[in-house]
Amino acid sequence: MNEPKETKKAPEGAKHLSEFLKDLPSNVILDKGKTGCGGTTLALTSPKNYIIAVPTIGLVEDKIDWCKKNGHDNVLAVQGEVPGSAIEAFMKEGHEYMKFVATYDSIPRIVEKLHYGSKKPYENFKLLIDEYHMLLLWYGLKPDIMRRTMEYISRFNEFCLMSATPLESDILLEELRTLDTYKIVWPEKTKGGTLVMPVICSKPSKGVQQLITNHQKRREKGETAQNLHIFFNSVNGIVKIVSALNLTTDNTKIVCSKTGEEKLPKGFEIGSASSTPKQINFYTSTSFCGRDIYDPEGITVVVSDSNSAVTTIDVCITLRQIAGRIRDSQLGKEVIHLYNYAEPDGFPTYEEYQEHLDKKYKEAQKKAKALNRTRKYIKEIYAGLKTSTTFESYYFYIKEQDHKIHVDGNFKILDAFLYKTNKFVYREGNMTDEYEKAGFTKAQTKYMQLLASDTKPTRKSFKKLCQEYQEIHHALRQEPDKSDDRGDLIDRMREIRNEEPLVIEAFARLGEEEIERLGYDKKKIKTALVKHSERTQREKIITLLQSRLQYGKDYPVEPLKKILQEIYDGLGIKLTASATDIKNYCEVKERTGFNRSISKTENMRKERLFVILGVKKG
Repeated sequence: MNEPKETKKAPEGAKHLSEFLKDLPSNVILDKGKTGCGGTTLALTSPKNYIIAVPTIGLVEDKIDWCKKNGHDNVLAVQGEVPGSAIEAFMKEGHEYMKFVATYDSIPRIVEKLHYGSKKPYENFKLLIDEYHMLLLWYGLKPDIMRRTMEYISRFNEFCLMSATPLESDILLEELRTLDTYKIVWPEKTKGGTLVMPVICSKPSKGVQQLITNHQKRREKGETAQNLHIFFNSVNGIVKIVSALNLTTDNTKIVCSKTGEEKLPKGFEIGSASSTPKQINFYTSTSFCGRDIYDPEGITVVVSDSNSAVTTIDVCITLRQIAGRIRDSQLGKEVIHLYNYAEPDGFPTYEEYQEHLDKKYKEAQKKAKALNRTRKYIKEIYAGLKTSTTFESYYFYIKEQDHKIHVDGNFKILDAFLYKTNKFVYREGNMTDEYEKAGFTKAQTKYMQLLASDTKPTRKSFKKLCQEYQEIHHALRQEPDKSDDRGDLIDRMREIRNEEPLVIEAFARLGEEEIERLGYDKKKIKTALVKHSERTQREKIITLLQSRLQYGKDYPVEPLKKILQEIYDGLGIKLTASATDIKNYCEVKERTGFNRSISKTENMRKERLFVILGVKKG
């Protein structure tokens, strides 16, 4: 974390900020130290005009509900379809201090109306960005909105960015890196710790099913009265679990955003995080931060599936947030974390991936500079960029002020964070360190028996990955403004990129028509990419041989001739391959021996073999 410039020690026995602060500190990042300490409540009750911006509609509704229960009528919710006329009417009501509670994307509407009403928002209102860590997590889903939010923050004379889970300095958005941090330090006995109980399973959704089954059996026997609160960011995944276990509305509640409503099983409606809990309670990301859940018998279960970026929970931010959602559980802060190990990739360390991103970012900057020389066709060029399949295409955007293509450095920060979260942390051996960094205490648990019922996940073929990527690309191009599933689709494209980079390179350099013509064949696609490269003919042959041959392996004459002929044909070289051609490109050792690839049921005979020792240089 950033070293705080200023700290404030909470008095002994204090539970809420209002017990020792009259207002939130200004022009800083506020690390409030713990969840549930009344940060937004302080803003709502202080003698000052406030715009309180939160990441989700659910959080807006929670704050408004609190105001109604506590007799505060000087508050207006601004989100979704709330018309500008409602803001104008509210301003005319004559409140001594006005409070707006809004989603991030509603800030411009409020500011515009305040300007129109001569209220001078930048001078007379304080801006609170609550759960500011969500700015990073939302950047990939709504970059334009997040950029506008960043612009507005600096315009206010007074602002505060608040969270109980402050970000590490390397994953702070560029616009926030110059801000000071103000930290609240709570007495140890009121701060409390969190115990995490990891359950490692190859298919976390199957683990959840087993956990629910075990839990239901225990309830039937009268062994427990506890309720499961399962945080799983996939409506489709939740629906599959509900269907597989025949769960009903009598024992199950599903809390998700309105976009997921049509996917719910028959008879189910979107539940409320604050409503009476049931035996089984599911929550998507709409309830991961800021929401208050009350259940003395509540057990917190978090599901991370590293096969999907959407369902992978980062430990340093989101897991810590979820751990504080159930306010009054008798179990205290205990979390069952079900997860699987991530597939290995081409970057052994987090630092190496960051170096890779730095290189790509510099390349994108050079490209933007070159493209901006053609000002006349800049919109057309930009439109082409946004539909491109290249790695850095989503880094580019146009600023209205100068009508130029720019490169967004925050995407580099986001990509690094997502890689660390989705790939590096979830590798075998890395999770324990991440728990410790986040302040969790790790414990072994009775839930480890879930491992016994697991099966290893299957890996998609190269052809299937190509076809899936193609479908996603079509969907994004045909409905570029449809945001319901856009984030999921982009995340899946990134997963494919990490799993099989050749897919992305193939679509970027060859195009989908050529890939279809080649039958999605990995060997043929590799050959085509090499063929269209700027290498010499000899370099092309050697490159393809390196991908087809194993060093130290015996190759009989005929299989070796076949490999060489396929390479010649693929590169358009009009030659007939002979086994001895291999000596032109590789260091080899000839010997006579048995071909071990022949079945033992056949008559084995000695034949001429070539042992590949390496490639020739020069």
